[in-house]
Amino acid sequence: MKPRCKQTAICACILTLAVGFSLGPEASAGSPDDISVERLNRLPSVERQSAFGFVIRELATAISPHPNSAVGSLGLYEFELGFDNRLGFINAGPVLGNGSDPWAAMTEGGDPSKVQWLPAIRLRKGLPFSFEVGADIGWHSGTSQMTVGGYGKLAFLDGWRRAPDAAIQLRYTGYVGNDELELGVFETDLSVGYTFLAPGISSHPDMFFSPFVGYGFLMAHARPLASSVAAVGPVSAWSDEAETSIDPRMFRIHRLFGGIEVGGNRLQFRFSGDVNVMRSGPASTSLQVGMAIRY
Repeated sequence: MKPRCKQTAICACILTLAVGFSLGPEASAGSPDDISVERLNRLPSVERQSAFGFVIRELATAISPHPNSAVGSLGLYEFELGFDNRLGFINAGPVLGNGSDPWAAMTEGGDPSKVQWLPAIRLRKGLPFSFEVGADIGWHSGTSQMTVGGYGKLAFLDGWRRAPDAAIQLRYTGYVGNDELELGVFETDLSVGYTFLAPGISSHPDMFFSPFVGYGFLMAHARPLASSVAAVGPVSAWSDEAETSIDPRMFRIHRLFGGIEVGGNRLQFRFSGDVNVMRSGPASTSLQVGMAIRY
């Protein structure tokens, strides 16, 4: 990449980050989209736990991003700074059997956006033996909440041109900044992809495109911090943490994802999506669009 192009790409990334985060928590304090456990007091007590569980499952799929870069790991001396936009499509409306609307019951304004936008800054670093680690911080747009996450990844057959790349990734994402809710998501991802070199499409011999597909298994846990709400207890995908009246399988979510990364030696663009299937309730979907600068 020419120096001028590289500087332009970096400036564009910084400008996009500045615009996104300048509209962040401070500007959106008290937003109608803020999650509020206290509002469950408006529902009959027998409906509160199911509404709480429904929102937790869908919020978990929205805040936990699937892998959206080429399956192969970064090299030992490589480092990457990226900016991603995740769009989670929630099932707002009367979706439960009793006719209640969980999202309306748990958002301050009572009229939640059906598209949850989560912009995030992501860092990745390559390690020896095809290991990779990363971290990110994001904002749940229209709310006062942030997301903080990290992952570790191991790639198999990394860089072997005669076979697809495969990788396993372990990730945890926490939802922070809400004094009424504690939420976290642990995700295990298995992905397969292949990188095709495309030297003929431009004057840069290092251009490539890398499609990938994968399966993810999400395990969510959450605890209401609002002490004045009765008949609502903590939920967890782990059997030893869940209350006896709550099925932990409800918070184990299956995910299918796929996408493509296109770019060169320094600048990459990513487009991907996922479908999330839960034990009870409708499926949810998300899209991710991002860019990254690699050093």
